[in-house]
Amino acid sequence: MEKSFHVNDKESKRLFIGISLADKIRSYFYDLTLKLSAESKDIKPVPEQNIHVTLKFLGNVKKSEINKIYKTISSSLELKNDFKFDISSSLDGFPKFSSSRILYGVIGEGNKKIEELYHTIEDSLSGIGFEKDVRKFIPHITIARMKDLVNFTGLTANLQLKEFKDNICDKVILF
Repeated sequence: MEKSFHVNDKESKRLFIGISLADKIRSYFYDLTLKLSAESKDIKPVPEQNIHVTLKFLGNVKKSEINKIYKTISSSLELKNDFKFDISSSLDGFPKFSSSRILYGVIGEGNKKIEELYHTIEDSLSGIGFEKDVRKFIPHITIARMKDLVNFTGLTANLQLKEFKDNICDKVILF
């Protein structure tokens, strides 16, 4: 059964929840995926302004429901403290690196804190009708999408990937 707040595009917005990243991190990942896309036309970089740490994809939501979602998330995060997290010098993919539809940057230290945020958000949104995701949550930064499966093992073998330490999560954004 379709949720009451999932409707056509004219009455809705495509929403997701995430943690924003510094400009230098977004630029780094965008430039990296541009280089990779030159190697394979199947690799579609995520636009630089859309690179973030993914917490929850909501899909198309009625515009009239956005304020309720915002209030629910804000209230559930009131007692959460700022924390630091690292972005490791490695990439991975969904469903797996050797045959990926999504290429992502891996979260290192601090990933447990991001998981806690995710579970807090999941619990609060389930109270207003959003279904909890059945898949295991993996904190990540989506940087490229592929229509067909791509094996990144050889494509990334010679890359010198950068690590970004001590990123601060001081807010969660409803995009």
